[in-house]
Amino acid sequence: MRFAVQIQIDAPAGEVPLDRLRTLGAAQCVLRSLHTIARIDAPEGKSVHVCDIRCVGHAGGVAARVVARAPGAAHAETGLRLALRRLLSEDTVLRGWRVGVCRAEAHSADAVKLTGADPLTALRLDIIGGDPLDRGRIRRTLLDLAPRLRAFGPEMFGASAAGAGGRGAHRGALLAGALLAGATIVLDGLLSDIRAMQWTDGTAADIVGPWILGDLPPPIERYDTRFAHRLLLVAGCGAHRLVEPVWQPPTCLAEAFAVRLMFQRGLELVGRYDLLSDPGTAFAALTANAFDPAHSEALARFGGAGSADSGTPAVPHSAWFEPIDPVRAVHPYAAPRSG
Repeated sequence: MRFAVQIQIDAPAGEVPLDRLRTLGAAQCVLRSLHTIARIDAPEGKSVHVCDIRCVGHAGGVAARVVARAPGAAHAETGLRLALRRLLSEDTVLRGWRVGVCRAEAHSADAVKLTGADPLTALRLDIIGGDPLDRGRIRRTLLDLAPRLRAFGPEMFGASAAGAGGRGAHRGALLAGALLAGATIVLDGLLSDIRAMQWTDGTAADIVGPWILGDLPPPIERYDTRFAHRLLLVAGCGAHRLVEPVWQPPTCLAEAFAVRLMFQRGLELVGRYDLLSDPGTAFAALTANAFDPAHSEALARFGGAGSADSGTPAVPHSAWFEPIDPVRAVHPYAAPRSG
């Protein structure tokens, strides 16, 4: 659900009233800080996602209005209060400023109905921390998405041809829909990370709660906006492979990491709603079957979910966007630059 959170950021008592130049500068600084928030973790595996920000300076400080998706008003209020308090303490320009009133109310735009919308539209609301969707609705959504996956069949998940009928077919359809949902999660998450980094002029280490970049091999400081743009492009190519009639493994290691994250996010969704027993087995089979052997070593050495099994992947970071085969080119924007 969307909430409009009204936040008052108070200037130190000894600095008020602020003149016009300082009110404008303070509003810009607070706006910049709020834009570095990609995600705020909430209890029970939920998240607060910032959708829109407005800031206005005045003689006593800055008034901010933040539209956020969250499981409830308390999650939105508490999450934004704590995140902004931390950001103020880290900003040398705003040190000494404090968060005053922080109040959330239902956002009027949330009354828009999703009837007849694309199934992924409704699913996004839950993925980024909106109202919990019931198990049956998630199941129907994934089954609706399943026919779009054309690149491979149940055998890629470890199912035998003999088990393709009945319950096996239902399991395969849920897994297929989950992969397409996972692609949406990764692409939307990368866009959120890029928007947040654009306000820091830094790297993923400078934003709060990166959605995707924090799940790549450390150190996170090396992932800047240029890298994220390149990763978004190859991730889009990887997502497109899922709807092609024949599966082609990712062309470069960066695409392989992005596609594996899509698989992982989709199967996490299946596990969260207890739609299938042992989705981890399907994930293991899929990662074993879907990638070129040359990429499998690097993927195996990195365990995912923000931790590396052996520190760094087998392929150095500088070679992530090099094609695995000269015949299969990487998108020219993402490809390594010559010279």
